[in-house]
Amino acid sequence: MTIRSVAALTFLLLVFGACHDNKINIQRQGPPPSPTQLPTATPQDTVDRFLSEILDPVSDRERKGYLLSWHKVRGHERYEVAQYVHGEVAGAYGLAMIITDGSSGATNRSSLIVFIERPAHRFDLYWIFKEEDLSRVSISRSSGDIWANGLRGDGSKITCEIAWSRQPNKWTCIPF
Repeated sequence: MTIRSVAALTFLLLVFGACHDNKINIQRQGPPPSPTQLPTATPQDTVDRFLSEILDPVSDRERKGYLLSWHKVRGHERYEVAQYVHGEVAGAYGLAMIITDGSSGATNRSSLIVFIERPAHRFDLYWIFKEEDLSRVSISRSSGDIWANGLRGDGSKITCEIAWSRQPNKWTCIPF
């Protein structure tokens, strides 16, 4: 065996040995918390209550950032949570929500909003869809992306990814 072969073999043993050790450490951490253990929003929860009491896990600084951004919305206290997805949003970090205007009996009372984290736990709020019938639309996460999928009130289909678009220079739902 040459010195080069011995060096390559030693390198491989170290790399695989390190991976094996990490695998053992991960197994010792225990199972992740069950989704049933986490608090969830009910259809009657206002966005204010959801952000201040229910959204978990977030730090106090994140919670304050979400609330500060949300409280800039006129009439914010009348909106209720329909759905939410928290975590990575197209390479950024934030929260996507379908909300409904609890004071309106109209069918076009849903909106899809996204909070995007900026430096120092400051969050910008973007309205992706505003005052539409989104009762047959769902949002979900997949590999760090958030998707909207379903039918609008007029029957048109929504299948898009929430992402930053350079053309209108804003967060939007990009169809695919």
